Amino acid sequence: MSGGKEGKLAIYEPRSSPKIIVSLGRQDAVAQFSFTTIIGLVPG
Repeated sequence: MSGGKEGKLAIYEPRSSPKIIVSLGRQDAVAQFSFTTIIGLVPG
């Protein structure tokens, strides 16, 4: 068995920063951005 060509390792760079919003109940939520985390009430 012979192996194929081995190249350099590629570096993964995401195109956009991930945005995550998690609901903690009826009105509470946590939002995490690439630069900060926000905790508070969601109107509605």
